[in-house]
Amino acid sequence: MVTTRRSVSARSPPVNESPTQRVYPVLSDAEESSNEDEEDDHEESSTTHPDPPKLNTSSDSSFNSSSSSFNSSNLRGEDFNFLYGFLGLVIVCLVYWLLAGRSPHPDQTRSAYGKLVGTVLKAYPTITDHDRAQLGSAASRWFDNTTADPVVVIIYAAETSAALLDDLTTSTASFLGKKTTVVTSTPTTARSDLHSTFDNTLRGGSKSTIGMRQIEKLSWDTPLVLHAFADADHVRPDADAPSRPLIWLQVTRDDSLKGSLSCDAAIERTLTSSWLASGGTVDNVAPVISRVLQFTVCLDW
Repeated sequence: MVTTRRSVSARSPPVNESPTQRVYPVLSDAEESSNEDEEDDHEESSTTHPDPPKLNTSSDSSFNSSSSSFNSSNLRGEDFNFLYGFLGLVIVCLVYWLLAGRSPHPDQTRSAYGKLVGTVLKAYPTITDHDRAQLGSAASRWFDNTTADPVVVIIYAAETSAALLDDLTTSTASFLGKKTTVVTSTPTTARSDLHSTFDNTLRGGSKSTIGMRQIEKLSWDTPLVLHAFADADHVRPDADAPSRPLIWLQVTRDDSLKGSLSCDAAIERTLTSSWLASGGTVDNVAPVISRVLQFTVCLDW
């Protein structure tokens, strides 16, 4: 057994210590005592202390990897969300653009319809500038969305020229993508039947059209149907109600009046005399004529 020698050092005489020194001892004395103890213990056999174990960093790297993966996945998720949002916005804009393309501006629609009517009139070289202006005004009124009034055009022509009414009616219906009816009037045309025909033809949608030949042949009180459907009260934004129509009417021309009366006056004279003869009265006939005499076309007048 190795005996170690411990030296005894002479202590310095006591020194008056302040309270601060008692709490916090002088570091120089402690260092000297420590050095002496180290010298005395130097002879003792030293013990080899193993190195402290190294930290296992595999778990740390795994954590870092998972953390990095988590962050990257979050970034990818945010990128995908942004991408989905951008694609959704593009789709909405595309759908809006397509729908807007299917609903042309009223001015563009009016222009296209005017070109269609101009094509129809090429087959009728006797159409005057006044007649063209009347048809243009009627079309402008029909495409004017600030009013709901139906539009009525009366064609004053010989029976052999009544094909103009057919062409304008069918062309207008084709423009709207709808079916239409061209009615030929007779003295036996019943009011209820004519009302049903108008009601079924002009039902649904924002615009519609119908044609009727030789309205002077209607017996009273069947002409009241014309008065009713030329009234804005029959125009309602309802699929089950008559829509805003463009009504084409043809009156057979009385050549005996040519040269003495204007087109409008000749139409009024022809209708008045015919409907009075079939049982109407002036008080009843006049309002109907006033309602339907909006725009007129007089062929060869």
